[in-house]
Amino acid sequence: IPTLMAVVNKEKIPVYGAEQGHVKSGVLASESISFYDIGHRAGEMAAEILKGNKTVKDFPVEGADKSKLYINKNEMDTLGIKIPQSVLDRAEMV
Repeated sequence: IPTLMAVVNKEKIPVYGAEQGHVKSGVLASESISFYDIGHRAGEMAAEILKGNKTVKDFPVEGADKSKLYINKNEMDTLGIKIPQSVLDRAEMV
């Protein structure tokens, strides 16, 4: 990511990432799932299996049920991008 950002910032090209770590590494923004939340849910499922309450086949396939918007304030300033306050209000600034 840092190598990519060194090139695109010269041309003022915004880059969007796939997850929060990309935003922390320099991209402008990402609307992404929380790997923490997914891991937490997996832990809950594992606990049910270990307690003997359920087996793997008892669980339906699940996906992430929510996402979070992450915005890199420094990159926003570097690119001179103005993001509407309504969008900033729902974002986590990185």
